[in-house]
Parts: sequence; C-alpha cells; structure tokens
Amino acid sequence: MATTYETIMAKVRDLTRKAEQAKRAEQKSRARAIHRIRQIMKDHRISLAHLGGTSIGGSTSGPKAAKRRLSPTDGRLKVKPKYRHPKSKETWSGRGKTPRWLATEIKNGKRAEDFLIKTK
Repeated sequence: MATTYETIMAKVRDLTRKAEQAKRAEQKSRARAIHRIRQIMKDHRISLAHLGGTSIGGSTSGPKAAKRRLSPTDGRLKVKPKYRHPKSKETWSGRGKTPRWLATEIKNGKRAEDFLIKTK
C-alpha cells in the first residue's frame, strides 16, 4: 500500500504529541529534582559558594562574573593567611591575584616562600 500525504501527516501529529509529552515529563522530573536539591541545601545550610559557585556552563571570570560574585556573608569559609610581610604585616591567603607588596618583593629577588607564615 502506498504512503499517502494523510498517513504521513497523521504520523507527524502522533510524533509531535509524543515529543510534547516527553518534554513535559522531563520538565516535571527536573522540577522535582531541583526541589529536592534545594531542600537538602536548606537543611544542611549549603550555599552555591560551597559547591563552586557557577551554573553549568557558567564562567567564573570575565566582566559578567563580577556581578555574580558573592558577598562576604554568603557562608563561605574564611581562609587563613599564608603569607605575611615582615614590615607592613600585610597578609595574603595565597588565593587570587598576588598582592602588590609580594609581587614587588619577588621582583626585587626574594621568593614567596620567604614570606610564609610559620605554623606551630
């Protein structure tokens, strides 16, 4: 039997309906998962900063990232200083951009290890 335009269009309508049902089921499943994740994060007081801070495909640098930066009160753990300048007593945790005082000292021939804070 030959395939007619009407039978092809009926198949298209059937597949479109099935695709829409699958899409709705996927959206409901995602919504339930997000609800469970949010509840767990709330129960354990977990913030996005604890998880790394960006969404899937998100950038952690660039002009738009500055708008997404979290405030100091967002629940992030404070990092103890790792380096200290002996004269000015300025400190640096070792994260982020190297501070000017340390960059200047390194440029003048010292090593970053010379400024490590001694732990007991």
